[in-house]
Amino acid sequence: MALNLIVWNGGEHDEAALLASCYQRSFEVALEHGVKSIAFPAISTGPYEYPKTEAAGIALGIMREFEKMFERVIACLHSSGDFELYTNALEGKMCDAFTCVRLRYANLIPPSSFSQQT
Repeated sequence: MALNLIVWNGGEHDEAALLASCYQRSFEVALEHGVKSIAFPAISTGPYEYPKTEAAGIALGIMREFEKMFERVIACLHSSGDFELYTNALEGKMCDAFTCVRLRYANLIPPSSFSQQT
């Protein structure tokens, strides 16, 4: 399996399609293996500098497409700012180049909850 890093290069090099493909393929592989729950970080938004708002729109759009096929879809976010960005998007507050999404349930885990998980 080839590894493609999604590095932000100004948006002129098919970055959105590559990022969407990363989420889609992950869901497909999980389905092939009978996975019931799946979790994702905010892929490529750290050192690879993908703009967080755009990445959240892509991630949540793909998660919306696959959510009915899983018992649980989790966005595992590293900062309170990322958590706020995703929750605002889920509340329909983010509408630019991407579709506004509202999941039936929000399986988002704020960073402060990690120490409380068992």
